[in-house]
Amino acid sequence: ASPKSLVVDGALGYMGHVAGSEASLTRMPQSFPRSMAHLTPVAPIGYGAYAQVVEVHDGRDGVRYAVKVVQKEPLESRGMLQQLARELGIQRTLRHPHIVSVIDVAEDNTHAY
Repeated sequence: ASPKSLVVDGALGYMGHVAGSEASLTRMPQSFPRSMAHLTPVAPIGYGAYAQVVEVHDGRDGVRYAVKVVQKEPLESRGMLQQLARELGIQRTLRHPHIVSVIDVAEDNTHAY
């Protein structure tokens, strides 16, 4: 079963190498923030220029989700953190069967999820 929704926040280094992910400016953190401790990484899904996406299992409801992980520093050094905030704001309002829904947004000192 594929993940049903998107949670934007951190990432994990436990997963090993995702082929081609070195092209992404985001490096996965060693662990999720405490607020995301109920999520267990399952497998990498993909990556883009500024983010990586990992499939997770939610221990509370048994559902699989996708977590998009964005490292803040590469965006901050390029003056793009405000753009990320705008995109998240827009994404949270979208409701369409062909667009992944944002369920929650989290962050720590280094990453947004």
